[in-house]
Amino acid sequence: MMTDSSAVKAPAARRRSGRTVFIVLLVVLISALLTLQMNRYARDWGTVELRLAGEDKLLTLVSQFRNALNEYRYLPFLISQSRDVQNLLRNASANKITAVSRYLEQINLVAGSTALFVLDTAGNVQALSHWRDDTEAYRTQSDQPYFRQARKGLQGLSISPEDEAAVYLSAPIYERQQFAGAAVVRIDLEQLRSGLALNNEFIVSNRQEVLLATDSEWTGLAMDDVLMATEVRHLSDGSSADLRHLPGRGKCWCSRWCWMILAGHLR
Repeated sequence: MMTDSSAVKAPAARRRSGRTVFIVLLVVLISALLTLQMNRYARDWGTVELRLAGEDKLLTLVSQFRNALNEYRYLPFLISQSRDVQNLLRNASANKITAVSRYLEQINLVAGSTALFVLDTAGNVQALSHWRDDTEAYRTQSDQPYFRQARKGLQGLSISPEDEAAVYLSAPIYERQQFAGAAVVRIDLEQLRSGLALNNEFIVSNRQEVLLATDSEWTGLAMDDVLMATEVRHLSDGSSADLRHLPGRGKCWCSRWCWMILAGHLR
């Protein structure tokens, strides 16, 4: 026969048991949430470390590109100071064009640049280093950024137009303090390869096409065919990382730090 005291203790025991189960479930839930949060923080930390490492490599590569380009930066200014060049732009003639073209040809051979040319105020080529070959290749440059920059009195620098893998440097030419034309130097990106650390993966791109890369087989390919998208990872600080796969390397990289957009970094 159940006594009154045992009847009272049974519901109390069940309540204590229920509270215990609730506390255990609460602890398990909190532990699971903390574990998920810690995993997220760990993943974010790994992505941030990848980003920082990529930024460091990018700065190193940009510095190396600047150093390589500095070997050619004097050329536009040198050409702009030539009396023969200034006389040509003042009053062109066949003899002057030939003389200045030969002058550019000699400088080009010594400096190791790809091509040199002199533009008039309309952006038309008056003389060029490759005058013995294709004289139509650079006939008019009026719509090119490097000419517009020189016309504004700036030392111009621009990545190649369209799909040419080259950098163009320019300088204004003055006659009696008036703009008379521009001196332009073309350097193919392949010529700058020797100044880069080939032990690091790099891609130079105009955002659509690979212009120069560690693996020469990537050159000319579409960016999306070389760096294949894997995921966009949203980080806890509100930022995001575009992760891409580099074929044959077995690694994922943040696309923002995988390639360089030269126009924004080489000045």
